[in-house]
Amino acid sequence: MTFLLVLETSYVLCSPLLGDLGNWLLKILFSVAVNVAIGLTLARWMPEKGQYQIGPRQMVSAWVFCIMSENLFIYAKVDQGAALFNIVLQFYCITLLYLQSALFKKSSMRKELETIQLLWHQQKGQYQLSKETIELINHKCHDLKHQVQAIRAVKDEKERETYLEKIEKSVQIYSAIVRTGNEILDTILTEKSLICENSGIHINCVADGSLLAFMNPVDLYTLFGNALDNAIEAVRKLESKEKRVIDIMLYERQSFLMLQIVNPMCGEVKFEDGLPLTTKAKNGYHGYGMKSMLHTIQKYEGHLTTEVKNGCFYFNVMLPLERDSNKK
Repeated sequence: MTFLLVLETSYVLCSPLLGDLGNWLLKILFSVAVNVAIGLTLARWMPEKGQYQIGPRQMVSAWVFCIMSENLFIYAKVDQGAALFNIVLQFYCITLLYLQSALFKKSSMRKELETIQLLWHQQKGQYQLSKETIELINHKCHDLKHQVQAIRAVKDEKERETYLEKIEKSVQIYSAIVRTGNEILDTILTEKSLICENSGIHINCVADGSLLAFMNPVDLYTLFGNALDNAIEAVRKLESKEKRVIDIMLYERQSFLMLQIVNPMCGEVKFEDGLPLTTKAKNGYHGYGMKSMLHTIQKYEGHLTTEVKNGCFYFNVMLPLERDSNKK
């Protein structure tokens, strides 16, 4: 569109002065110069690394201005008296381009602010989870201290054995520490395992964390943190403790990373656009978890599917391990 406007302006300016050959040469030089100037100014201010993220309204308005300008261009060929008006209109359109780029920048800043607010709420939730984990460890240590003191005072062998069993059960919390080959994933799984330990939930994990080396730590936490939080929330609602189980599988298949998280569930899950709807109150932030995971998966050119089968919820992710090195 910008090139068309420049071409038409140069035609109107040059037609009365030069012949056909000189007219075309000057139009080309003028067009190149103006487009270089725009590339060094307006194009650098556009969001998303110099690329327009054009919506329907912006596209329609661009086409309207383009058609109007083309009609005036044709009219100016016939009537040179319209030249001045056409030139003014071209500068008006260039001004609109500048305003449009400013609006895009403002829109980008607004989206960035929304992202920061979302991350703040996620960090707030993360703080609460960390607090619960620390309280759980402190509680276990407190119990262990009193049990050791009680053993010292017990002389009966059977009673002593009972206390030893309690101690053994208390230190089982450290079995929640997970080793997958990825330090970030280990931290996430260990934290969630400690929470599950306090809620009577058992986690079965078979994962090759080394496959996740290409992922950004924030993306890794967004994906696994949200997915496990959803699974824990669903399993907590089950009355039967035997069913409170979460299965995690992470493996490679034909140059694809495969992630599957399965958990039993109760009730009915409603889907919209292939994604489950949140059961939490709509306060403006709940429901972002699934969208954040989907955005992260799409960032790595992956695919997400969710389904309910045989009373279990399946969260399946497939990510290509071999991707274009220019894409991040």
